[in-house]
This record gives sequence, structure tokens and C-alpha cells, in this order.
Amino acid sequence: PPLGVEYLVSLSSLSLQHLNVVRSTIASVYRVVHAQEQGLSNHALIQQFFKARKRTRSKLPNRNQEIFDIDPILVLVENRSATKDLPLDKIQKKTLVLLTIATM
Repeated sequence: PPLGVEYLVSLSSLSLQHLNVVRSTIASVYRVVHAQEQGLSNHALIQQFFKARKRTRSKLPNRNQEIFDIDPILVLVENRSATKDLPLDKIQKKTLVLLTIATM
């Protein structure tokens, strides 16, 4: 188990889903080689590793959670010159910013 934890720690930059696949793969081989011992997935060190891994990784916000405040961007777009006075490339950029905000 300590070697298994070391191996998982070396892979800790991978996604949790990938780590679960690795754990499952190692556990299936471990079960055959060490039939008389407790299963690897139930080992305290392995469970502690996965609990710690879940705590250290931040989760992506869901659709209803605000990621950041877009007011400064809106103020910037609003404070630019009037659209009729802008050159075409600036109008295109302004349009892209507004479309991006609208589709968030």
C-alpha cells in the first residue's frame, strides 16, 4: 500500500476520474497477488489520499454560480467612444465582447 500511495501521489496532477481508474487497475492486480490481505481500495492510506485529493482540488462552479464580476468590462465597453465614431475594427471588438458576455 505505501508504494501504491507513492505511485498515486506521483500521478496526483491527473484528474480524479483518471486516478480512480488507476486505483481500480492496481487494486485488481493487488487482489490476485495478495489474496490473503485486505483489498487495496479499502486501505486507510489509499482512502486518505483520495479524501485529501478531493479537498485540495477546487471544483468548477455550476451554471448558477458567478465566476467573476463583469461590471468592469461593461463599464469599459460603455465608456468607449460612441459606436458611430469608432473604426470598423473597434466596432468588431466591441461586438465580440458584448456577444461573449451575452452567451456566458
